[in-house]
Amino acid sequence: MIADLHPNAGKLFAIPNGGHRNVVVAGKLKAEGVESKEISLRDGLILVPMVACLVVLAFCPQIILNGTEDAANASVTIAKGVTQ
Repeated sequence: MIADLHPNAGKLFAIPNGGHRNVVVAGKLKAEGVESKEISLRDGLILVPMVACLVVLAFCPQIILNGTEDAANASVTIAKGVTQ
């Protein structure tokens, strides 16, 4: 058997492919050593602040736009001077 080759070899083949999991099946998978790899804590610590920034900027874009207004006005003034 494969498990005779290496002590952890049996865990390599205990990867579920989607579907509904009830409490009993989840307990069996946990006992086999299967871990969820959908999103880790490290991934969450990176993604949550990024998504929060996107949501805030989606509803309040003026936070960024007010800070760039002076530079945009200066660029427009220079462009008007060049075209005249």
